[in-house]
Amino acid sequence: MAGFASPGLAVDLSKLPNPLGGDWRAKSAAPDLVRFVCGTPACPPAGELAVAIRPAPDAARDQVIADPQGTLAGYEKGFKNNSANKACEFSDFTASKAGDTGSRVEMRGECPSGLTLMMATLFDKRQPGMVSIVASSMDGAKAGAVRARAIEAIGAALDAAP
Repeated sequence: MAGFASPGLAVDLSKLPNPLGGDWRAKSAAPDLVRFVCGTPACPPAGELAVAIRPAPDAARDQVIADPQGTLAGYEKGFKNNSANKACEFSDFTASKAGDTGSRVEMRGECPSGLTLMMATLFDKRQPGMVSIVASSMDGAKAGAVRARAIEAIGAALDAAP
């Protein structure tokens, strides 16, 4: 499709170093998707992290990078209208620049089961498409810390990419 960024990989997620430490292990890993889980008492209750590279229209990605605040309302509306996002209540949408080449949108999801989802979508000119991060836990603060570490790991991987 013309104008659509395929999930061509500047970053191969299967080679992403574990950003969470020894108690976490890769549950599955592919070039465009990696999932980490933790089942020890040292980890957040029900802790899981998923990082995926998804396709996105080039023009939309570039618009979010150029003006994250100006595109936030449209992003939030589209996110909430997606039927895949109806199981939980999402709030606290924020957008910010990420260096010279990117931006990110972060949000929080509260699920009826008590599970908290701390999510981020990263847009970067060095990476076709977008990178989605979902950190889940029964402890919202711990899920937020996992999300922050994943954002740092993706940033470092993009900085190291050729």
